[in-house]
Amino acid sequence: MFKIKCELTRKSRKQLVDNLMALAKQSKISGGKALVDFAKSPIMTESAEECPRDTWTLVDSRFVKKPVETKEGVYVDFGYGGPNNLTNPKTGKKASEYMIIVHEDLMGHTYKVGGPKFLENPVRRNQELLLSHIGNAIRATMMHARFK
Repeated sequence: MFKIKCELTRKSRKQLVDNLMALAKQSKISGGKALVDFAKSPIMTESAEECPRDTWTLVDSRFVKKPVETKEGVYVDFGYGGPNNLTNPKTGKKASEYMIIVHEDLMGHTYKVGGPKFLENPVRRNQELLLSHIGNAIRATMMHARFK
């Protein structure tokens, strides 16, 4: 059996904890950037292609926000309506007022282009790729980390 003995001084323990905290913070930052990049493409790129676009209001209202850090981790808000909450010229309604109805197809409409689940489907299709993308970003952060 192979054994390793390691003793840490008070100073080296503090340095180890500081380095791990810095690495965790940097991993959150790189993970958040990876989430934003992934939300923009492929998710929102594919979603825009699948979004009904009679007037282009929904497509033009798409957004990806900056990452938000919480105690639990990082999240990125993206979708339709939001900060670019445009008004449909035909109905006079804001994109946020009807996007869920269109997305869930609650009215049973047919569309010349696109259809329901225009955001959900790209997210579902790309779930595994997303995990890999975030993992690669965090792995790169760890490989290039500089410690005190």
